[in-house]
Amino acid sequence: MHLYLHIPFCASKCPYCGFYSVVRDGIGDYARLPAIEAQLRPADFPNAPNTIYFGGGTPSLLGPDGFEALVASLREDAGISLEEATEWTVELNPASTTPELLRAMRRAGVNRLSIGAQSLCDATLVRIGRIHDADAVRRGFSLARAEGFDDIGLDLIANLPGVSVHEWRETISDALRLKPVHISVYSLIIEEGTPFASAADKGTLGQRLDDDAEMDLLSETEDLLSSEGFVRYEISNYALPDRECRHNLGVWRGEDYTGLGPAASSRNGLVRRTNAPDLDGYRKALAKRTLPPAAELDTLTPDEDAKERFIYGLRTWEGVSPQEFAMRHPAAKPFVAEWENRLAVLSSLGLAEPFNPSTFQPFNLSTLQPFTPSPLQPFNSSTLTSRWRLTPRGFEVCDSVLTEFA
Repeated sequence: MHLYLHIPFCASKCPYCGFYSVVRDGIGDYARLPAIEAQLRPADFPNAPNTIYFGGGTPSLLGPDGFEALVASLREDAGISLEEATEWTVELNPASTTPELLRAMRRAGVNRLSIGAQSLCDATLVRIGRIHDADAVRRGFSLARAEGFDDIGLDLIANLPGVSVHEWRETISDALRLKPVHISVYSLIIEEGTPFASAADKGTLGQRLDDDAEMDLLSETEDLLSSEGFVRYEISNYALPDRECRHNLGVWRGEDYTGLGPAASSRNGLVRRTNAPDLDGYRKALAKRTLPPAAELDTLTPDEDAKERFIYGLRTWEGVSPQEFAMRHPAAKPFVAEWENRLAVLSSLGLAEPFNPSTFQPFNLSTLQPFTPSPLQPFNSSTLTSRWRLTPRGFEVCDSVLTEFA
């Protein structure tokens, strides 16, 4: 089981962001609320979480005291055994990263940081509404290293308006100079209801690459990162060997996760739940010791559950084995032959490929060492002969490919 905590506060709202957050100076009593929600959902905590992920919003706005209060409340009030987690990740905004905060996180047990750089060009950062500059990213990274953090990643956004191919190449080069162990590269998606969406409708957003040029840019990005030893282990994520985000891998492998906080999502057994994106409603419900309102609450059939979890696995370059998947999810047995046939068709189109898990090499990148499965690896490679994964081209058109299995 994996635990996600949503911290719904931002110092300002970025015009491209579709995630739920509110602009507040203080967080009030929020630090104790996730523990109350956890108390109301005992069935979602059958055991201690294997990974913990603090996302947002801007978790670093909790500050040292707020972060320590939140962790203490989860331990003492909700009785969650956090010590068994193998990975604790916190998303950091460079503008609110301080030595005191980093020390508090280290004391609590955090061992992985994800720094939301988005760009390393000052003019672009201003244009997309970020409140930090490139030097703040470098300072935050340096501070984290000085406080003993080794597992540090960077988040970047590709194809931002007004960003040339040359500037993007410089951004990747600048990012690599910091020596991160993980880099996430997200293509800008124009989210409905955001200022960017409004600007796009009016034709004032700025020049962006067309779809073909963006695919070429992402392909070049993969080549650049691969040459530095990074493996594209998921559509938008690259890591040095053994430095993948275990929390996200757990989700993509179809494992259960529980989300606490407004707008947080959970997947436990056949139940899929997303809390309403409503901080005031969240506070009021928990004050009455009732579950917060849900924006989504579905009980899937075993067939629906199996298909959805299978699709998750195809997002990763470790891929899936339909036969092995059916061993863990018996409801998938009737679909094995169909899935194998569809994967074979995709293979004929150059969108998928079979491979032997005993070799488990990334996409023919001969300069890299063989990938060693992390402790979360759900399959026994000694009993399997092959798995399927998408090719780099399959990754580029992943959304269309995955509809073949829905």
